[in-house]
Amino acid sequence: MKFFLASYGGAHVNTLIPIIKALEERGVNYEMLALTAASPLMDRLNIKHKKITDYVNVDDPLIRKYGEILFEKHHNSYIGITENESIAYLGSNFLELVETYGEEQAYEIYKKEGINSFFPLKLAMRILEEESPDILITTESPRMESALLRAAFLKGISNFCILVLFPFLFKERLIRNDYVKNICVVNEKIKNLLIEFGRTPETIFVTGNPGFDLLYEEDPIKVRNTLRRKMGLTGHEKLVLWIDRPEQINSNFLNMSIKKEISAFCFTRDDYKSCIRFHPNSNSNEMEAPFDFISFSDEPLKDILLAADVVISMTSTAGYEALLLNKKTIIVKGSDYDACVAFDEHDGAYVIASFQEIPQAILDIQDDRKSEILEINRLKLPAIGCATANLLKTIECVYEGY
Repeated sequence: MKFFLASYGGAHVNTLIPIIKALEERGVNYEMLALTAASPLMDRLNIKHKKITDYVNVDDPLIRKYGEILFEKHHNSYIGITENESIAYLGSNFLELVETYGEEQAYEIYKKEGINSFFPLKLAMRILEEESPDILITTESPRMESALLRAAFLKGISNFCILVLFPFLFKERLIRNDYVKNICVVNEKIKNLLIEFGRTPETIFVTGNPGFDLLYEEDPIKVRNTLRRKMGLTGHEKLVLWIDRPEQINSNFLNMSIKKEISAFCFTRDDYKSCIRFHPNSNSNEMEAPFDFISFSDEPLKDILLAADVVISMTSTAGYEALLLNKKTIIVKGSDYDACVAFDEHDGAYVIASFQEIPQAILDIQDDRKSEILEINRLKLPAIGCATANLLKTIECVYEGY
């Protein structure tokens, strides 16, 4: 029995890490393809994995040609990806676009859709032929992950797509059985959404997200107090945490405005401190406003969430993780990615329409009556710590012989 796993960075690779550790504990054979920002994280964690350069010849003239053309726009040296990895990834993806549509049309498609125009099915087929897995596990990302799911279907390989959270972004593919054979979701709400979209109910399994198991802490209050002491926070100070993530051009202004609003609010009050949590793809050199604390993406997300009193986010999965930890969480609308998420009061989130509302929202969410209603809803969310076992049990039941 052999598993093949593949993931991009951020919440996607965090979803697979607990599964990999469980497979290692069981002595199960696996290979992992760590894409873009996932690769440096796996290096830091000393988890065995392969990179795109293990499957792509970066010295191929056409791959290097197209890779170098796209390199300047898309390469992010701040997250630890090598130049060869970026060139291999960008070049091989764009080359398939050229082979499918011709160079002129490929450039037109790329101009309209950016890197989400990539669908490297030939490369995905070749990777699966080389690895010969029995089971493929990915999350719902576009490009390589999506191509691997389709390739697995074409090759008759059982596949499981773990939905990190909401199903909106690529629902057209998620509802197709010839892309995704089995989908694992965080709760019944998401399962019902997929059924409404047209997905076959028997192929959807409520397992939870294994990545959220990383949030489990036997004594969270003790850990929180220890973390806050190390940060120099006193008992009466409230820590306001901003979850940063790269935005599209239209919401860059909103992102910057939120940072300034939080920073200014905390700066004028002795009982509030501010903190920014950077996304793996964020440029941590770009600080539009001063924060009292900085949490980098290579530091455990759980720690800064536990230390925080109020968490502010737009569309990041970390916002849902804050809710799972019963944190007072404010969701600011207006992102280009708003259509990809569905945070609301039923999840225990306090949703506001504008960044100008942030100061009042921070005060409102402390109100005993409002806070109590939201907390009741947060406590109804699935308990953390069981998803990895649930998922492997599901695979065991669905795929006989594992």
